[in-house]
Order: sequence, then structure tokens, then C-alpha cells
Amino acid sequence: MNILRTGRIGIRVFQSQARTRYLSTTATATATETETAPILNNKRIYFYVLPLTTKKTFIHCKYNDSVFPNGQKNLEEKIINKFTTLWKNFSEADSKINKTITTNINKILAKIPWLETCLLSIPSQKFVTRKLKEDYITHEEITEKKLKAEDLEKIDFYYPKSMTNIELILQNFKPEFKKEYDLHKKGILKDLLFLPLTIPFAIIPLIPNIPGFYLLYRVYCHIKVIASLKYLITLLKDGHFNYNGDSLNDKITETLLSTKDEKIRQNVIEELSFIKEGNYEGNLNRDEKLLISEDVAQELCKQLGDEESANKLLFAIRQERKLQSSADTSDNQ
Repeated sequence: MNILRTGRIGIRVFQSQARTRYLSTTATATATETETAPILNNKRIYFYVLPLTTKKTFIHCKYNDSVFPNGQKNLEEKIINKFTTLWKNFSEADSKINKTITTNINKILAKIPWLETCLLSIPSQKFVTRKLKEDYITHEEITEKKLKAEDLEKIDFYYPKSMTNIELILQNFKPEFKKEYDLHKKGILKDLLFLPLTIPFAIIPLIPNIPGFYLLYRVYCHIKVIASLKYLITLLKDGHFNYNGDSLNDKITETLLSTKDEKIRQNVIEELSFIKEGNYEGNLNRDEKLLISEDVAQELCKQLGDEESANKLLFAIRQERKLQSSADTSDNQ
């Protein structure tokens, strides 16, 4: 994960080029979407990233049941789906107590860093089958035979190369991954300590022990995020990814530039210039700017074959917009 060092050049000349190239004809955009959508829809598993800000990268893993042994969901997936259904039924029930609890828990959930939801999208390493020549092989078999990345079919990793590159992606991930690891390591202990305080809710049969279930869920999330981080770092470090910056590049960039938010549109144009010049030495010292607006989130996820994750991307955008708004307010005081 070595990071190269270079310096940044201005953007005036490139602005007109960016507008011409990426706000091109509808026919070209449609052709790109037609070519890429079937490829992504047929994938067992793939990762994709989007430059959320000039310093943060949105990452998500998309997979279907065929990634599991015998194409069957594992126990972990089944339990999570069951709890998701129970929570949905509880939150939609026409009860004052339910609505109050749901409102308060949703307020807490809204404060959870968006990167956590991204990392939770990664399936557990021990349940993922990988392709070895023509056959699929379990994680246990991979470990037993001491197979390496070059022995296995690589996992596709998509990114828009005009807006980012692997060097910057890794540079942005490094501080975020460390922060997430430290946060969730402390979170396991904290939530386990609070768990006994929810016993009174379990004793009263008329009131569901939602606080207890919530803390158990948070403990699970902490453990899962740490495991996902370790798995993702292994995939990145040991060469398990097939990096693809071309397939979605033009369509993604065009969509980013189609936003009605003029300020973010200008940020995108500046970022296109920054990436084009290949000058990244001052990246960590740059002002952080938002690169995706709410009005294009759904379309971006559609292009990536992952429409159901649009809410996660919206959640990330809103968090970052709020953070930047707070930072601007503090600077003006």
C-alpha cells in the first residue's frame, strides 16, 4: 500500500474539457449502461467504490446467495434477516410505546458513522466460496490447502478512474480504517458493560427488551465490522482484487456532473482536474469537499447494479454534508 507523492496544479483549462467530455450525448450514456448493467447483475460478488468527498471513499460489497456454500444463506445471514423482519414489524406497529422506542433508537442509529454500514455489507470470510479453476472452494479448504491469491479467481473491484484511483483510495482508507477499528474495539466492551442494565426490561413481560436487543445487535456490529476490516485489508494487501476503472467510468462521472447542486458540481470538476494531473502529494492537506449530492444517489446505485443500497449512500451523503456544515459554522465563528 505504498503511496506515491506528487503536487497539485490548477483547474481552469480543464473545466471546459470536463463539461464536454462527461456531459456527452445520451446515446453514449445509454450504450455504456447497456454494456455494464448485465455484467454487474450476473456477478456472484463484487466491490465498488465512489469518491464521497475529497478525503473519504464510499465502499460497498454486492453479492448474492450463490457466494455461500451450496448457494444457501448461512446461519448468521438468517438470524440477521429474522431480526430485521422483527424490527420492521415492531417499528411499524400502531403503538405509542413502539413509536417512542423506534424514534429514539433511530436517532441513535443516525449518529453511527456511515462507513460502518459499508463494512457490514461485506460477508463473513469463512462463509465465502472462491473459484479455483472451474470449481468453487470453501474458506476452510483454502486455509487447509494454504492457497494464495494467485491460485484463486480475483474478485472484481469497480471504481471511476476519472474521479479516483487505487493510490488515492488506499490513502483515504488508511486513517478511516484505523479509526473504525479503534471505535469498534472499545464499543464491544462498552455495550457489554451496559447490557446487564437492560435486565429489568426482560423481567416485565408487557414491555419488549428492546434496549437489550439493541445492545446485543451493537455488539454483533462491532465484532462484524472488525472482522470485515481484517478481511478487506487482506483482500487489498494480498492482491485478491481485479481492479476495473473503465467499465463504469464515463457513466458515473456524467451522473456526478448532472447534479442540480452547483457547488458540488464545481467540486466534481475540480476533482476531475486533480486526478487528471496525477498530483497527490497535498491530498491530505486539501480542504475536504463533498463530491456526491442526494439527487444523483439513486442513479449511481442503479448504474452499479445495487439500487437497494441507495439509502446507505444517501445516509453517507447527509452525514458528510452535516459534518461540513458544522465545520463551516465553526470557522465563521
